[in-house]
Amino acid sequence: DLGFVSFQPSEALKIALVIMLASYFASHRNELSDPRYSVGGFLLFLTVPTALLLLQPDHGTLGVMLITSGVMLIAANAPAKHIAILVATGIVVGAGAFFTQPYVQDRVMTFINPEHDPKGSSYQVRQSLLALGSGEITGRGLGRGIQKFQYLPEPVGDSIFAVVGEEFGF
Repeated sequence: DLGFVSFQPSEALKIALVIMLASYFASHRNELSDPRYSVGGFLLFLTVPTALLLLQPDHGTLGVMLITSGVMLIAANAPAKHIAILVATGIVVGAGAFFTQPYVQDRVMTFINPEHDPKGSSYQVRQSLLALGSGEITGRGLGRGIQKFQYLPEPVGDSIFAVVGEEFGF
């Protein structure tokens, strides 16, 4: 928080990663059939940011960065075999995170079953669904939503869709 504006370094990291990967893939487009350049270059640019984001933990930003980078690798025309190697590696790392970090287990369980911990990890999802449901088809009206005042965590960020849905309708 800089006083007049708040800044999250991971947002700059997303932009920097896209620029660096685009530059790398463009300058090595003829060598991408070699796994040292496709898989190796991909991992070269992602290892440090991935480690830093796992330590925070900021799995949402990490997911966005990995998916964006993967799409860029596909767009760079890397061989399917190399992409399959990276996907398999991602599945192994994701499974490792799931089994070693309770936070990840809670997020996955909430995604699969939003009812499993209504006062804990599922609280935000349940409140968002209540806000959307109370807005019905036409909504309560601009500024007339009530969930944003006491029940929705981060109504101006994480829960903005629920607030809009409550006030303007589904």
